[in-house]
Amino acid sequence: MNFEIPNSAQVQTMLDLQHKLNTIVDAKWVSKKFPYLRAAFVESAEALDHYGWKWWKQQTPNIPQVQIEISDILHFYLSDILLSANGDVVAAQAIMLRECQGAMEDVIVGQDLYKLSETDTQTLFELLAATSILRQRSFPVFQELMQRNDLNWSSLYTAYISKNILNIFRQSNGYKEGTYIKIWDGLEDNEHLHAIMSKLDSSAEHFSQLIFDALSEKYSKVK
Repeated sequence: MNFEIPNSAQVQTMLDLQHKLNTIVDAKWVSKKFPYLRAAFVESAEALDHYGWKWWKQQTPNIPQVQIEISDILHFYLSDILLSANGDVVAAQAIMLRECQGAMEDVIVGQDLYKLSETDTQTLFELLAATSILRQRSFPVFQELMQRNDLNWSSLYTAYISKNILNIFRQSNGYKEGTYIKIWDGLEDNEHLHAIMSKLDSSAEHFSQLIFDALSEKYSKVK
């Protein structure tokens, strides 16, 4: 598969942020070993629903929603990789880069061999769900789905960072305790996030901090 993999800096940033978010949610998340791939399975099914699979009625793929689900799956893949490395970001970085580089044209799931380029998109989502149920990651399938849904690692990196920072912001402002206000001036926080992202350069230094600061400024006016 001719597909540009994420660079080491992108991988480190994503893993750092995922480690931070997981720690905010539960400081003992590494030792508790939550089943993150179970969540990846559920997100895969949700992505399939947004893409459309019902042969008995007309359906049009909702690509923006599918892209959001793929970004959510990445959150849980990153968490699972970090568990594989016992929470060590540097070791996890090496694992992820190796698995992304190992993307192949053919994959074996169960006893069946699948040629990814010839497999329909709905089945690819099923394969991602199936491997997640088996507590396995499959970056070959994941990256094929990225391509099918107009994503590359640059665009997915930006989407991941923005959603991750929003999740961190929510947790830092009482999301787990139930005190967080999700509607700001009649709009959900993710809509405000989209407006913020449209004004920022994803290549800017301290990009994630810029997002967090902008969210904090807007939220301070509605608390």
